[in-house]
Amino acid sequence: MRRRNTIAQRYLFCVIGIVAAVLASAGPAFGQFIIQPMRMEIPAAPGQRVIQGLQLQNHAADDTVAVDLAVTDLTQEENGGWLSIEPDANNFDASKLASCRQWISLSNDTVSVKPVTIETVGVIFTVPPGIRGVYSAAITVSLKSAAELKQPGLGLGISLQFLVPVIVHIQGAPPLRKVEMTDLGLEFYEATELTPSRTLMSMTVAN
Repeated sequence: MRRRNTIAQRYLFCVIGIVAAVLASAGPAFGQFIIQPMRMEIPAAPGQRVIQGLQLQNHAADDTVAVDLAVTDLTQEENGGWLSIEPDANNFDASKLASCRQWISLSNDTVSVKPVTIETVGVIFTVPPGIRGVYSAAITVSLKSAAELKQPGLGLGISLQFLVPVIVHIQGAPPLRKVEMTDLGLEFYEATELTPSRTLMSMTVAN
């Protein structure tokens, strides 16, 4: 039994060492990669087309980073954290979300960012006419270093994913109010011993 435990411990230490080595090699590639902005707040009007830029900044000196971008639905967890909903998520009903995913397109969905370089991806919002309110979606930014950070002899790869929440505030002209006065009427009351003669007007106001 002790020999089995010793073998298991050696195997565990070996796995931990491999993971640590891969993570250490990933550090230079991902630790100097910045996305701006990390949250997009877009004011728009119904029927408007808005273009914003998402900057991919690679400050590493000698590592090219491959970037894959996608637009997904967005929701919030109970703890307030953002959660992206993949299009093939069968266990989530996205029909109740105030989603703007269908309005968003990207100028590029795959970008190779060279060392000490900034690449800008255009985010195009095509807002449908006749709507108002707040809508949301997400842009997922998946990073892979050159050759997917595969280490010789290990066959392992590491990727890192950023989530950029997108909130679209749509404010248009307030709807026209149609206020009408209907059922106008006049009624005359003759004087009595207690009250003078009078005329009462009545009407109905419809909004």
